[in-house]
Amino acid sequence: MSAKILLIDPLATNRITFGFKLRKAHYVVTSVACLDELHADYGNLHWDLILLGAQDSVEIDRIKADKSLNKLPIIAIYDQDIPFDRLALLKAGADEVLAKPIGEKVLLAKIRSLLRMTHSAKELRLREDTNRILGFHEAPSGYAARPKCVIISDTPRKQSFLAERLADIRNISFQWMTRNDFYALGDDVASGDCFILCLAEHTPRTSINLLLEMRSNIETRHCAILVAAIEDATHSAMDALDLGANDVLLTSFSAQEVEHRITAQIQHKKTNDRLRESVQAGLDAALNDPLTGLYNRRYAMTHLNHCVENARDGRSDLAVILVDLDHFKVINDTYGHTVGDTVLVNVAQRLKEAVRASDMIARIGGEEFMILLVDTPPAIAQTLADRLCRVIASTVLPDIAHPITASMGLRSFLPQAQDTSPQELFNQADTALYQAKSNGRNQVAAFIPTSMIAPTVTVQRS
Repeated sequence: MSAKILLIDPLATNRITFGFKLRKAHYVVTSVACLDELHADYGNLHWDLILLGAQDSVEIDRIKADKSLNKLPIIAIYDQDIPFDRLALLKAGADEVLAKPIGEKVLLAKIRSLLRMTHSAKELRLREDTNRILGFHEAPSGYAARPKCVIISDTPRKQSFLAERLADIRNISFQWMTRNDFYALGDDVASGDCFILCLAEHTPRTSINLLLEMRSNIETRHCAILVAAIEDATHSAMDALDLGANDVLLTSFSAQEVEHRITAQIQHKKTNDRLRESVQAGLDAALNDPLTGLYNRRYAMTHLNHCVENARDGRSDLAVILVDLDHFKVINDTYGHTVGDTVLVNVAQRLKEAVRASDMIARIGGEEFMILLVDTPPAIAQTLADRLCRVIASTVLPDIAHPITASMGLRSFLPQAQDTSPQELFNQADTALYQAKSNGRNQVAAFIPTSMIAPTVTVQRS
C-alpha cells in the first residue's frame, strides 16, 4: 500500500511540481496551502510524512503543537536564493531540510529513508504500548553513558572534512579507524552507538558494501549509521540511504549541523533500543513464569505442538511428563505461601538440573509442571521420570518437616502414532498423573494406548 504524504506549501507552483513527482512515484498526496486549510477540508485523515514548504520555523512549531501531526516526519523545503538558517529548522523539529531545486533521486531517497525509520519506530511503540497495558512495561534507566561514534575511513583523519567539523564536539566520543580495523574488531563491533562511513571519492561502492554487511550483521543492524560524502558523491550517498543508512553528512554542512544530525541519530537509536528491550521484556513476561523462571503454560502448549510436528516429520520419539506436587496445599496452609513459593522454586531448579538443555520444563499451574523430552524412547523416558520422582522426594528445606514429593504422569509419543494430537498426548499424560495419585502418590504412572498393550496404565513406584 502506498504511503500517504501531506504536502503543505503556500505556493501553488510548488504544490503542482512536488505533487507530480510524488504521485509519479505512486505516493498518495494531499496538497494544501496551510494547516488551517488542511483541518477545514480534510478533517482527521492520517498521513505518513509531511513535505513542508518552509520560510521559517513557525509552521513547524504549529505542526509540532498539533496532536494529529506531531509524530510525523517532516521534510522542510526552502529556496536557496533566500537567506536561510537550515540548522534552525532542524532544531525546530524538521527531520530533513532540502534546498530547491531538488533532484528527484534525492527527494525520493530521503522520503523512503524517513518512512522506513518512522514505521520501524511506530511498530516498536505500538508493541510497547501493548506491554504497558498488560503490565509488562518497565521504566527506562535514568543513567546515560557518553555516546560513542566510530568513524570508518581509509582517508587519513587530517585529510577528512569531518575532522574539523567534529573537533569541538565534547559530548560524544569519536574513534577513527580504517575498514580493516573495523573488521578486526570481532565481537566488539557493537560497542559503538553510531557509525559514520566515509564514502571513498573514487570507490564509493566499497563503503556501500560495508553498509550492507553492517545492516545484515546481528551485532550492528540496529546501530545508527551515517554516510559522509563530498557534494560530488551525492548520488552515491542517496544510494546509501536507500540501502539502510540513517542520514548523510555533506561537506556543505556546518559543524553545528553535523553535530545536530549525529546527535539526532544517536537519540533515535537509543530510543529504539529501549523500545526493543521493552518489547523483549514483554515477550519474556508473557512466556515465562515470574516465580520459577520456567516457561509458562502458554509457551508449553505451543512448544508441545511444534515438538509433535517435528517428531512426526523426523520419525523420532517424544515424551510428555506431567508433575504435580503432593499435598502442596498442606504446605501452604501450614507454613504460609512464602514457604510454598520457596518449595516451588527449589523443585523447579532441581528439575532443570536433572534434564538436558534440549528438553523443556514449564510451570503450567500452581504446583504443576510439564516436561517435554525430545528424541527419548519410552524406556529411557520411564527411567528419567522415576529418577525425577526420587530427586524431588530427596528435597530437604530448612524448617519444613512435611515431606516434599510429587506424582507424575508419563505419555510417550511413538512415530507410528500419526493420529495422536498434541492435546490428546497432554490429556493422556494427565490421565496417567491422576492414576499415580489414586495409587498412593510419590510415583510415576505411564499411559499406554489400549491398541498396543493392556492394561491401559502401568504404575511403578519410585
